[in-house]
Amino acid sequence: MSGFARESAEFAGSRPGGLETIGAIPASRYNRVMTPPLSHLRHSRTPPPGDTGQEALYLRSLSDRHVSVQVQLRDGETIDGWIEYFDDGMIRITREGHPNLFIYKHQIRTITEASRRRLGRTGSNGVGSAGLGA
Repeated sequence: MSGFARESAEFAGSRPGGLETIGAIPASRYNRVMTPPLSHLRHSRTPPPGDTGQEALYLRSLSDRHVSVQVQLRDGETIDGWIEYFDDGMIRITREGHPNLFIYKHQIRTITEASRRRLGRTGSNGVGSAGLGA
């Protein structure tokens, strides 16, 4: 038997009694179920929630106070107005002298306050926005 064949036979040989061996170590030792590392026992911090509700609070604040805002879209266009309505996917911008717009939130880059308070919304008849002139 050549030297290589003899070494291979010794490496993967059989012990008396029919036990397979790898070198001098029984093969059954290598066929055990592996236990997971101890890192799974560490308590990791939970990731932050996806929705904290702060966006809705801020938009409601802007809407209730009728604050003039400037909305910059992803394509670079800027729209001035105030937020009249919003939901999970879009906002409605009300503009003076221009059509109102519904804008999807995923198209918005930034919303900035243009001024602290909106000026009174009086029409040509002097009636405020809450009045229903007859």
